[in-house]
Amino acid sequence: MNYKTIALATLIGTAVSTVSGAITFGLILNPFQATHTILYEGLMKDPEIYGLAIIAQIPFALLFIYLFSNWRSEKSASMGFIAGAIIGALIGLCFALMTLAQMNLIDWVVVVTDVVGHAVWGGFTGGSIAWVLGRKK
Repeated sequence: MNYKTIALATLIGTAVSTVSGAITFGLILNPFQATHTILYEGLMKDPEIYGLAIIAQIPFALLFIYLFSNWRSEKSASMGFIAGAIIGALIGLCFALMTLAQMNLIDWVVVVTDVVGHAVWGGFTGGSIAWVLGRKK
């Protein structure tokens, strides 16, 4: 794999991760999860730092690029979606359980919806990256 492919996969993966994460968590899950989260003054930044949120998607994209380029020989959008959904769900489960264990912030409903949200987010991100990596030259 050459640097041009890595750069393109990073760019597309970052864009898809940003958009799918904003839709999944910001538009779909946030209104529901907010009713199961203890909110307090100063918890959320106002305004949010959107540029930093976009930059945060780059390591997520690079994780998938590394895993897919070293782990699987077949690289297709469907394979990437399935693998990305599994990886995303496991990451979401880890963070949600740690939050539940250490903070008085969320309940079990948020844990379950977070896992589902991370699976969707990871699926779209992984699918887009695997598609780029599997393209025929």
